[in-house]
Amino acid sequence: MAKKRFYPVFGKRSIREDTAPLDRHFLNHHRTTRHTLYEKIEQFLTAKGKHGHHCVLRALCESGQRKDDTEPDTFLKEILRAIFSLPATHEPPAHHKHRLYDEAHAHAGNCSETYSYCEDSFWSPNFVF
Repeated sequence: MAKKRFYPVFGKRSIREDTAPLDRHFLNHHRTTRHTLYEKIEQFLTAKGKHGHHCVLRALCESGQRKDDTEPDTFLKEILRAIFSLPATHEPPAHHKHRLYDEAHAHAGNCSETYSYCEDSFWSPNFVF
C-alpha cells in the first residue's frame, strides 16, 4: 500500500497523534510559510490604510468559523478561504504572533467585535485586497 501524503491546503485540517515525523515536518513547514504570508498581507493592508494585523486576525477568525461550509463560493473567496485556513498542529507556536493567528482561527465569538480595528470583513465586497 502506498504511503499517504499530508497536504493541509487540500482539505485536511487536523492531524492524528500518530502522524509520521516526515508528515509533521511538512505540516510545520506549511504553517511557517503560511505565517510568513500572513505577515506580508499585514504589511500590504497597512500600506493600504487598513489595520493590517487586525484584518488578518479577523480573516483567520471568519475563515475558521466557515471551515465546515460545504457550499462553494466565488473563485476568489475560495482562494481566500484556502489562504486563511490554518491547519492544526500538536506543537506550540514558536512566536507570540503565530499563537495569535492560531487563537484567531479557533475563535468562536464575534469576529467583528473582537477584531474591531478592521472595519470590513474579507468576505464582504467592500474589502480592499
